[in-house]
This record gives sequence, C-alpha cells and structure tokens, in this order.
Amino acid sequence: MSTSLNGLRNDFRKRLERDRLSLRKAQEHVGISFATLSRFERGGEMSSPNVERLRSWLSGKPIAKVKPVGVRRMKVAGQTFLITIELVQEAND
Repeated sequence: MSTSLNGLRNDFRKRLERDRLSLRKAQEHVGISFATLSRFERGGEMSSPNVERLRSWLSGKPIAKVKPVGVRRMKVAGQTFLITIELVQEAND
C-alpha cells in the first residue's frame, strides 16, 4: 500500500472500481463522510484520523473507533484554528 497521499488516492480509486462502490456506499464502509471522500478523490487534503481510517479500510484491518473528547480554539497570526482532541481505541475494544 502506498504511503503518499497521491498513492493512497490511487489505491482508493482502484478499490472503488474493484468493489464497484459509489462514494456514498464507501462512506458507510470507511466511516468518512461523502463530502470528505469526494474532496479527497478530487485532490484535496484529509485529516490524519481520516487518512488512518482510509488506510485501515484499504488494508483490511479493523478501523479504530475515534471519540472526540474536546475541542480547543487557537489563534495564530490572526487566524483561528479548531483543534479536536480524540480518544482512539482499536475496533475490537
């Protein structure tokens, strides 16, 4: 499996074709929203937790459960960022 985002994007497209999945159907399997998958497929970025979910799904490994436990706002150079703190557990927990 590829380690770069472009390689991951190509692996994702191949899996969709192989399994004849629409993005709507893939969203159910992967646990990533249709909008995020669509944006990623068109060349956009994706958050690290979503990249890990997608890699897990493509490799056939259980997808980790993510539970948001907090959100913090941070201002840097006049821009506001939201930082989500998540508790990650293996799928079999």
